[in-house]
Amino acid sequence: KAAADQKNSRKLTNTVYETLASYGLTLDEFKEVRDSESPADFGGLPSSGDTQQLWLDAAVFEYEAPTSYGIQDMSTSPHYHPYLVCSTHPDLSGSQRESLVNDTFQNTPGVFASHLYTDGIMFHNDETISCGVLRAFNDTIAKVYEANPNAEEYMTVNPLSSSMKMMENTVEILRSWFSGDVDGGGVVSINEEDGTDINSPSNMGRMEVKQMGLHMVLCPGVQDFEVEDVPDEEIADSIKGF
Repeated sequence: KAAADQKNSRKLTNTVYETLASYGLTLDEFKEVRDSESPADFGGLPSSGDTQQLWLDAAVFEYEAPTSYGIQDMSTSPHYHPYLVCSTHPDLSGSQRESLVNDTFQNTPGVFASHLYTDGIMFHNDETISCGVLRAFNDTIAKVYEANPNAEEYMTVNPLSSSMKMMENTVEILRSWFSGDVDGGGVVSINEEDGTDINSPSNMGRMEVKQMGLHMVLCPGVQDFEVEDVPDEEIADSIKGF
């Protein structure tokens, strides 16, 4: 079965990847649900021309990445990828939209429970759109859209690139911090306990990261270690401790 899945995944052509990329949020639309480093990374807003093409090319690359590993890696993280899935079903709550999206994935032939990982955390939710993060097998998204041709009308999927995972101004703030400015702003904050010298060796470099920001920065695939899931809390505690 593993060999058959690998063979099928390699049949996905650039045209298929480009079609899948077109089903995602545009850079401008993504800005509406998350303030991230993406606008700075892809050329600013509003996106058009080269900026939008670069955004689509990056999505194509992220779709290609999980299919480029050998059969021996089939059960491990390289064949999984993190995605932002958004639903625009009208007149529904976030939980109702989430349920419909989950049903769409789970009822798709060839998509098994082991191919889809969600954490139950709603990434964004308002009256018009609800978004969540999932980890899916390399050809899962293609299978879902192929089996549900009307899904593109109410569901968007974006592979998560590095800049999409970082809150806006993360790079600038970290550069400022490393140059001596300890104000972490809205992205990170420096842990200063009463009476503690922040510049002491024991506290130098210690940051408290917003939980949701940390959750997004961490690729969901990192949860997989030797084919066993590592709890979010364990990962978060380790990162914050480091």
